[in-house]
Amino acid sequence: MTLNELIIKYPKLKFLKHAPRFNALSPEQQEIALGAIEDALFWIELEEKPNSSDGFKFLTATYGLENAKGEAEKNGLEGKEREKFLRPHQDLYTMFNPYSGNGREVQ
Repeated sequence: MTLNELIIKYPKLKFLKHAPRFNALSPEQQEIALGAIEDALFWIELEEKPNSSDGFKFLTATYGLENAKGEAEKNGLEGKEREKFLRPHQDLYTMFNPYSGNGREVQ
């Protein structure tokens, strides 16, 4: 996002146009600074949304499920044993999956 685009979205940032320290930065450094500002604003806005931590929980549940699948394979689990071993991990994955249709994505 460019400085002008950020200012349009967040008018309080217009001071950056005339900030000597910001203007003294190279174009690459300005781009990095604007990216950091944009990232910070993204996380601030995300925290204001309901269930904002569900994305992280989904990533964690996905990681856990994949590890559990690998462990089940390593231990030679099949059929009912494998299903029983993976069930808790699958349940967490389903709970936080935004595409599972569990209704959390609209809460």
